[in-house]
Amino acid sequence: MARIWGFCALTVGILTIGLPLFLHAGCEGSFEPLRRNLREDWRVMKPTSGPIRVMRIIARMNVGGPAVQVSGLMRGFNSIEFDHRLYTGFCAADEADYLETVATDVKATRIEGFGRRVSLGGDVKAFITLVKEIRSFKPHVIHTHTAKAGFLGRIASVISMQPSIRVHTFHGHLLNGYFGQFKRTLVVIAEKVLALSTHQLLAVGDKVRQDLLQAGIGNAKKFGLMPPGLSIGQLPNKKDAQESDGLTFGVLQCAFIGRVTQIKRPDRFLDVVSEIKKRGVELNFFMAGDGELLELCRERIAQEDLPVTVLGWQSDIEKVLSAADMVVLTSDNEGTPLSLIQA
Repeated sequence: MARIWGFCALTVGILTIGLPLFLHAGCEGSFEPLRRNLREDWRVMKPTSGPIRVMRIIARMNVGGPAVQVSGLMRGFNSIEFDHRLYTGFCAADEADYLETVATDVKATRIEGFGRRVSLGGDVKAFITLVKEIRSFKPHVIHTHTAKAGFLGRIASVISMQPSIRVHTFHGHLLNGYFGQFKRTLVVIAEKVLALSTHQLLAVGDKVRQDLLQAGIGNAKKFGLMPPGLSIGQLPNKKDAQESDGLTFGVLQCAFIGRVTQIKRPDRFLDVVSEIKKRGVELNFFMAGDGELLELCRERIAQEDLPVTVLGWQSDIEKVLSAADMVVLTSDNEGTPLSLIQA
């Protein structure tokens, strides 16, 4: 209930505080500058000297598609031409932090209160910090990723009164599989309002873009596509990979790879395992990932004596992919199914 009221309070904040500011955010009380072509906006704002300042905001860098893409962007920008800074929060106790486990070379400014959990107190604290950081850094471009960062970051950008280009990337959306109808309606209203003040909207896949457009969020001219780029290293020998993880070599191995959380539907994966076991098919399974539902999965596996090996979170994705003969996806909703692309 606290989460619902916290979300409602923030939504009301957008409509009662953010919207009037959108009407004159650096533009003489008109929406016209928000309709200008992004190239025209950039021509006005591009610095005549010094690097282009880019502020990248994401609520948390938990292991997953958004963290992979954001890390790639942080590494890819030329440090001479760009002053590129990442602002993020903290992962939950049951989540692996990508910055601490994989992208240890990527530096970030941590913001207290930013994270997975919706908390009115924490979110307000994070919002105030974002406003302060924007005013201090004075970025030419503010690029937000995922729902919560896009929600707080874009409002903070407007309220800070800095003439920044605002870009938001949808790595998925919250329209299906997350909320009931009431909260979904609030999400749609909030995203519609925020889209008005965003110069460029990006989606990681065409299905994500089409879903958002059908919901009335943004318009086709404002939306672009930015599929994630992936690099896979050399795969180890399959026998070595399987035996190092305690898997039986010579038996087909089917893998669940990803966060063990509700939207990924690990329960559905275990339903499949249960059915395969009933049919007497010789097939083993393993789960590579962590999340708040992992212990429940362990309990069900033990209770039903399912042929599933729980590996937990794995930093060596090449070893996991080499060990798997097939990978299944059971999610209710995916932006871009990285595990299938990697496989």
